[in-house]
Amino acid sequence: PPTVPPTEPPTAPPTEATYLLGDVDGDGEVTSIDIAWLQRLLAMMKVPETLNTKAADVDGDGFLTTIDAAFIQRWEAMMEVPYPIGEPVA
Repeated sequence: PPTVPPTEPPTAPPTEATYLLGDVDGDGEVTSIDIAWLQRLLAMMKVPETLNTKAADVDGDGFLTTIDAAFIQRWEAMMEVPYPIGEPVA
């Protein structure tokens, strides 16, 4: 039997994994738990190896600092921040 061509072109799977900026624990949302994990990481306390340090570096300077944690805190308090925290990053 004849087949009907798809109405939408197939999309290629993403080549890179995406994550939410600020989602340190990778659970799909940015919460105070992400801030706590980042603070523990900065204090050199034991943390899971699965934490996403790329997501934690919200200012993108290549370093994890208390400034990154402060930006996530400000975002969670619904204050203006200059970075797209909570938005997908490839």
